[in-house]
Amino acid sequence: MKDILKNLKQKKDNLIDESLDIEGKAIIYPPVAIGENVVIRKNCKIGPNVIIGDNVYIGKNAEIKETLIYNKAYISEDTKCEKAILADNCLLHDGVHLIGNNQNLVILSSFVEVLDNVKLIAPSNSSLTVCHHDVVRLDVS
Repeated sequence: MKDILKNLKQKKDNLIDESLDIEGKAIIYPPVAIGENVVIRKNCKIGPNVIIGDNVYIGKNAEIKETLIYNKAYISEDTKCEKAILADNCLLHDGVHLIGNNQNLVILSSFVEVLDNVKLIAPSNSSLTVCHHDVVRLDVS
């Protein structure tokens, strides 16, 4: 991640660490920055405007755009993140949707876990923030 941040001033569409483990049919739309030891499984759509930290796992069929993901996050299958921030060590189970809007984000603090098929949608008048070490069991919008 340090190398990626160091190189942000260079004019490149994507800044991707060479340790990236990406399966076939995953698509990356520039611009993105991807840190060390990231795993992206098949049929994922990543970007545009995505930064992924180090040691992140992204399960198959995930869609991530306009999102910042810090280190050591685990994003399971069939998830969708749009206009969101995930701090260190977040865990998204299968089918989770984090959806911000043009004005407001969905923000997960460190060590947040979101259970299967939960949808967190930012309201039009404020960002939606989940505190450290919380487990989200129900939809919030």
